[in-house]
Amino acid sequence: MEQFYPFPESALRASLGRYPGARELIWTQEEPQNMGGWWYIESRLEQLMKNCERPRYVGRTASASPATGSYTSHQLEQAKLIQEALQLEERPQVVATDKVPKMGTDG
Repeated sequence: MEQFYPFPESALRASLGRYPGARELIWTQEEPQNMGGWWYIESRLEQLMKNCERPRYVGRTASASPATGSYTSHQLEQAKLIQEALQLEERPQVVATDKVPKMGTDG
């Protein structure tokens, strides 16, 4: 979704209407929770899909910074975000902090 205002209600209803049996709606964004569209869109999505549970957020946690500052950390976060959003089968993963590079390096 690229445009929030004016809210594209009819276009979203048409798109989401193709999934009448859907019981879950997942909102995914790359930005931290407090920087993307989640807070604006959550209640609007809830109104569009009455048969679904409350929309679920998948993305980075709220943060004062839009990025981790480390390419390696970003890649680990991104992989986890995509895996959760697509509900891919759980695979053993290294905890992000185990692979975070030392300050001043990026790998």
